[in-house]
Amino acid sequence: NTVGENLAITGAIKDDILDIETIACALCSRLKSIYPDLIANRYKLSDIDFSALSDYELLNLIGRKRGFLISGGEIDTERTANMLIDEFRAAKIGRITLDK
Repeated sequence: NTVGENLAITGAIKDDILDIETIACALCSRLKSIYPDLIANRYKLSDIDFSALSDYELLNLIGRKRGFLISGGEIDTERTANMLIDEFRAAKIGRITLDK
């Protein structure tokens, strides 16, 4: 449900109630469809076709760009999710509304 996701993304629902990676993927979905330029600029993702990426793939790509790696070269998706949500809430990505 979109309203519930928006409440979780903005922090109106406590983060420890819901899975942070699920919340971050919902945010990725909104950002890539409504604000692709802002996300491309913030995370240096030029020449990326966001429509070809799943929300989880975008989260992984952002984690890779930030160097959030764990053993084996895997992306630390939980750390990436926390950073993405924090930067959204601090308006570091840009001035964004989740409603169309």
